[in-house]
Amino acid sequence: MKDEKKKDIVIAVLIVIIILLICCLIVVKTVKKNDETKKSEPLNSLNETSNNVNDSQNDTTNNNDSVVSNYISKEEAINIALNDAKLQRSSIYDLDIELENDYGKTVYEISFEYNNLEYEYLIDANEGSIVNSNIKRD
Repeated sequence: MKDEKKKDIVIAVLIVIIILLICCLIVVKTVKKNDETKKSEPLNSLNETSNNVNDSQNDTTNNNDSVVSNYISKEEAINIALNDAKLQRSSIYDLDIELENDYGKTVYEISFEYNNLEYEYLIDANEGSIVNSNIKRD
């Protein structure tokens, strides 16, 4: 009888461990999925990714804890890059834009491809000036 109780306890502990491992795997998988979505979210249209960047570009509040942002819009940043590259929006593909902090400034990191060339731009989100640009052959 004593051996049966020990056996039952061992089985119960193993079941609990298995359940905990499954929960951990689910959490890790969810975190990875969320992280991959944030890293590789393509910009097919400005409206699809509008929740990633504050679209109310002139959002000013009187709350002392909030940051006042006067960033140019994503569309303006894209147009600045396209004008510099002398390209039309309809002729490019794999357009991606992210709001980041580089060079001590808040910038839009923009990349797109055209005719086997990859264009990369950093556009100052406050001023709309080109901080850096690069063209690479694919």
